[in-house]
Amino acid sequence: MRLPQGDVFSRLGARSGRDGEPAPSAVTRRGRGVNVGDRPRHHHHRVSGGMSWFKIRLMNTGTLAVQWVKKQIQDNLSGQPLDVQMTLEGNAWVCYLPAGPLVEQIRRLDKKLNLPHGGKMAVNITPAHGPPQMQIDENVKAKIKTVMASRYDMATESLNLSYFYEDPVFHKEGWSMGLWRVNVINAVIELIISNTPNLRSLDLSRNKIRDMQMWAKLGGKIPLQRLNLSDNQIPRAHALEGLKALKELRDLDLTRNLLRDEYKDMPLYVESIRKRLGQLTRLDGVDLPKKIGFDAPVKTSLPTPLRIFVPNEELRGPLEKFVKDFFFCYDGGRQDLLHAYSDDAQFSLEYLRSPDRNHPYYPYNRNLQFTTDNSTRIKRLVVGKTAIVNLFVSLPRTQHIVESFSMDIFFIENAITGFNLSGCFREDFPASAKGGTLRSFSRNFLVQSSLTGMSILSDTLGVTLATTEQSSQFADVPVRANQALPPAVPQPTAAGIPDAAVQSAMVAQFATQSGMNEQFSRMCLVDNGWDFDKAAGAFLLLHKEGKLPAEAFIK
Repeated sequence: MRLPQGDVFSRLGARSGRDGEPAPSAVTRRGRGVNVGDRPRHHHHRVSGGMSWFKIRLMNTGTLAVQWVKKQIQDNLSGQPLDVQMTLEGNAWVCYLPAGPLVEQIRRLDKKLNLPHGGKMAVNITPAHGPPQMQIDENVKAKIKTVMASRYDMATESLNLSYFYEDPVFHKEGWSMGLWRVNVINAVIELIISNTPNLRSLDLSRNKIRDMQMWAKLGGKIPLQRLNLSDNQIPRAHALEGLKALKELRDLDLTRNLLRDEYKDMPLYVESIRKRLGQLTRLDGVDLPKKIGFDAPVKTSLPTPLRIFVPNEELRGPLEKFVKDFFFCYDGGRQDLLHAYSDDAQFSLEYLRSPDRNHPYYPYNRNLQFTTDNSTRIKRLVVGKTAIVNLFVSLPRTQHIVESFSMDIFFIENAITGFNLSGCFREDFPASAKGGTLRSFSRNFLVQSSLTGMSILSDTLGVTLATTEQSSQFADVPVRANQALPPAVPQPTAAGIPDAAVQSAMVAQFATQSGMNEQFSRMCLVDNGWDFDKAAGAFLLLHKEGKLPAEAFIK
């Protein structure tokens, strides 16, 4: 007959409170000094986890009811519950306790408590291996199964094993069935898997559990969603690693465990638990907010990445022309780059490899990992276009691989544009017989646009070795002299007059850079045979002489 869930607790008179392991303290036994808080002399006095144990004999109590004996002890303790199992040995009730203040309090009761038949209760304390281990045969397993059946609720598919070692069935038999024992845990797990394959809720509270590694065996065997581990002795979050195997676990209760004291505030505690058990939606009776990150279910596919992203099509042409001209010069003599930088431009170089003092990049490297002195970082910032170009001339020769380029604009404000260009280049090309060392680069430009082109305000270059993926993709790409990006703005046809689509694009670009409306921009381009550079020169001249009408700038 299955007992209703909760009857076990009403029969036992379970009280609330914390079963945490107390801190060690000194206990002296009469007749021989025994310091409970110190490391025992013999390793066999310790059990797994490094805990010291003591056997406590309550002498001359064997003829008395165990409930009366426990009540006498409990009434003289300072608030801490005596949650132990007692067994009869001769004329004494015996229990086992870990080292700590509770042992000290019981020791002080030696010959202090009166017995009903006269005399005093003597307390004898000796070091021990821990509670005696017992063999779990088929008879014992059948008893465990009976206890578990009485605690199983089929309607809710829940199993209440709270205070398991204090079940009256085990007390009657004098068995120690603590869920801190390996053989007991194995037996319980085996019975759960074989008899409750649909178990969804498990209560393991008040069982002095310190680690959950063995319970990982339930992973993939039952659809467990809720687990109550409150009022146990779990010391650290890493003791919960075994629960990772319970993929369907959503609700976990860890209240009144030692691990909670390790965290100063609730957010740190929650973060530590969710780091290990990211599937949880409820912790300690509180619903958790949905995690922010890529581990959340993705309902839509990510967009296809673009090799070149330019949000404003009017900028695409000038930017691609800039990239074409810049790397044509950089892979050449580099002196022509003097006109690409503003007078007070800045350049910063980060070499992302080990600090090789012999490498040409080293004297200018501002990598924060290797250049820790702030004054050196400031000194290595190159300021002024002449200084920048002189530096470029001293660096190894290069040949950039246009097929590897990717570009992304990250800033647009008025006439200033910031963008990143990354890809690969061959260093010391063509001095090396193998075509030069393949390197990866990432370059951030901040440029200012004008009618005469773009001027660099800031240039940051990061260089490292090519990745494995880049090497496999671009190592064998043939290097072509003066390779360049395709032109951005459509150019006039051979006949000199572009088609309607090209005209519209050129007018829009000219209007943006000159500030004139599209009507006057078109007139300027038509008068100069659709030659963009010639039209720009004519505009600058007329504007300087004040010959442009005011209506040309009304949009």
